[in-house]
Amino acid sequence: MLRRLSGRDRFRSLGAADRRALVALAVLVTAGVALRVVFMLAYRPAFLGYPDTVDYIDGARHALFGDPLRVAGYPVFLRVAHAIDSNLLSTIVVQHALGVATGLLLYATVLRVGGPRWLALIPATFVLLGGDQPFLEHSLLSESLYTFVTAAGLYAAARCLDDRAVPWAAAAGALMGLAATVRVAGLALLPLLALWLVLVRDRPLRARALRAAVASAAGAAILFGYLIAAHDQTGQWSLARHGAYHFYGRVAPFADCSNFTPPAGTRALCEATPKSTRPGPLFYIFDVHSPAVTLFGQPPFGHPTQAAMGRLRAFSGAVVQHQPGDYLEAVGRDLWRYVWPSAFRRPNSSPGPADYARGFLMDRDRTFVALQKVGSYWDRRGVVVNNGALHALRDYERVARVEGPVMVLLILLMVAAPFACAGRLRRGAWLLTGTTIALMVVPVAAIDYDGRFAVPVYGPLAAAAALGGLGLARRALSRRPGPAPATPPCRAPG
Repeated sequence: MLRRLSGRDRFRSLGAADRRALVALAVLVTAGVALRVVFMLAYRPAFLGYPDTVDYIDGARHALFGDPLRVAGYPVFLRVAHAIDSNLLSTIVVQHALGVATGLLLYATVLRVGGPRWLALIPATFVLLGGDQPFLEHSLLSESLYTFVTAAGLYAAARCLDDRAVPWAAAAGALMGLAATVRVAGLALLPLLALWLVLVRDRPLRARALRAAVASAAGAAILFGYLIAAHDQTGQWSLARHGAYHFYGRVAPFADCSNFTPPAGTRALCEATPKSTRPGPLFYIFDVHSPAVTLFGQPPFGHPTQAAMGRLRAFSGAVVQHQPGDYLEAVGRDLWRYVWPSAFRRPNSSPGPADYARGFLMDRDRTFVALQKVGSYWDRRGVVVNNGALHALRDYERVARVEGPVMVLLILLMVAAPFACAGRLRRGAWLLTGTTIALMVVPVAAIDYDGRFAVPVYGPLAAAAALGGLGLARRALSRRPGPAPATPPCRAPG
């Protein structure tokens, strides 16, 4: 009978390199926890100065599906956390714990797709010690939950490469479906997962098809359950009832009605203002002077009808159909903001990650409003500010920020990963690269660039880039000429 090894025995049985990597992981986790403890000491109970925070609090307190622009997954999380402990600080501790768990899940994902332990430390480092992620973890915003659920889905998907693939496929599909209930852009992750499960050639086609079908069914069950609950509360089968405003905000800055005939009832959305002087998407979604807000009402405070949302979708679709070049240019410019968040900004453009760290989350007026709502739901506690620690955290963010040349290098390695790797690593690279591209492109193509969209990208991007770097290094070494074979001795005459 085999004796089960203890944790210490398993550690000793590893090679020296693996033991060093595990020690490094322990150091990383300790540093990541310490960083988050500093946040708790620097500012309590949470950063509350972002406008979405109030909407999330209202959703948790009153109607989970009351916000017609956003999905209800994060308000559900807040309500569950509140039921466990009514102290808001406990919710923030849970969010920081989710951030640490996200780093560990990405570490484990790289291991599961065949990467060495030292390589798996790279994505863990970007999450555990990243400059921007802890700022959002320390706020009532959905990023900590979204990044965790996505990372858990990636880990479950990686486990599908092993035995018991069907149960792990169900878990991966359910998690990707759950991601869509936290952020609408997560809808792209479930079909992408199913496609990967079918195309990755690690077993016969029938087994791959079964795996993809199970994942799709599990994700669809989550989404259908959400829609049933939403319909029960709102009377509409929709993730975000007024979501048409988002895509309208994407296209309105360049819409030119001289290129097409506006659909019926949308002529008032046409503008004569030069495209170069128009504001950014946030103006068109929220401002009272926006053509759509003037015509249909202001989300989420007004009550636009379903017919109005249909006309708004028709107008936005006509803009893209007749101005594809302008649309692609706008999307391309915003994608570049992942590299340089300050590039191509116009009035009412969304902020970059550093804007949050520089104090956007601590806006005094918005914080005051949010505190009133916090005090009527969570246990009332005062705000504690340690300015010295807060300034130190902002300085740290400047150093640990992911942008510029670092971001360019990560993206290039990420794109190269599926082509540079081989075997199991290539299968994992397709999973990580495809997911990262979806996380980057879908929200920008549908809405706008925002620093909150960038932070969930960093972990999967670093994981894919790590695989790409390893694959390129191995290819370079394989092409290096080896030592010349030894000259065989001459035979003696006779």
